[in-house]
Amino acid sequence: MNILPKSDVLISRIYVKGAERQSLFVRELSGGDIDGAMFRFDVWKNNIEDERLREESGNIHYIRRYFFNKLFDLADDGWKKMNAGVYGSPNAEFFNPEML
Repeated sequence: MNILPKSDVLISRIYVKGAERQSLFVRELSGGDIDGAMFRFDVWKNNIEDERLREESGNIHYIRRYFFNKLFDLADDGWKKMNAGVYGSPNAEFFNPEML
């Protein structure tokens, strides 16, 4: 029996360009079949996940770099930040680009 892991959102960003919207999330996955913690980056375009852009790793530095690079790409392509959230996990501040 597969037990689903717990998924905690660490940070989120919402970007808009015209009528289009992209929501970016970094999640920490734990429990279930995961020994330790995994991190997941995912993108939702107009409320539908674009699974091609999902990235998962146990390496927190890799996922942070992947997330920050996506933020740079959106800025370069003219997307505007509409909303941001940093949540209560101890790892959330690690992904907050405003700490730089």
